[in-house]
Amino acid sequence: MVLANRLAARPDNDNVLGKPDQVRAATLVDDFAAASPIGGGPASVAVLPPQGFFLLGPPGKDVQGSITAPTVPAATPIVRSGHLQYPVTFTTPVDRAPDDGPTGITVLLRRLANPYAPFDPRPAVAGQPNPWYNPYVTVDYLDGIPLHDASQPGYASRGKRQPYASFLKTTRGGNFNTPARDSPVTEQPTAPLRALRLARAS
Repeated sequence: MVLANRLAARPDNDNVLGKPDQVRAATLVDDFAAASPIGGGPASVAVLPPQGFFLLGPPGKDVQGSITAPTVPAATPIVRSGHLQYPVTFTTPVDRAPDDGPTGITVLLRRLANPYAPFDPRPAVAGQPNPWYNPYVTVDYLDGIPLHDASQPGYASRGKRQPYASFLKTTRGGNFNTPARDSPVTEQPTAPLRALRLARAS
């Protein structure tokens, strides 16, 4: 899982791997060694049944207290990782670096092209095609996810209406904060488990 400012520029439709532009944070393989049930209990390897799912999040509870039982089924496994958060430097009350507030962030789900071989980003070695070339490829993503003031209640999750469309259609003259009514990606205040909930402190 990668948090980034956006997908890398693709003026010639040449970002076939779905590379991120500026990575803010990214999980590691070891982050998925164990998951704990939402309702409490010992951590264990996250083994999912067919049609099952688990949650990802940074350490600690969410400010709104929504990712807890019974809102979420108590047996739902969650992986909490410090690699799902990133530092922001405040130099003045209105100056942040990086400041993803005006554009939102992009969350990418990436995997190795061949999960049974080690990562190798080199398409060629010594001028010859590299038979062990094994890059990460993006298999799903959401972009333009707004960051909210975590101290303020009432903001909605951002998610997809269905799994095969990541396009955010905005209202005329609007921006990523104003999805059109028929946008494949939209606010989902009543379905927090189908979306990503991201927050920033004020």
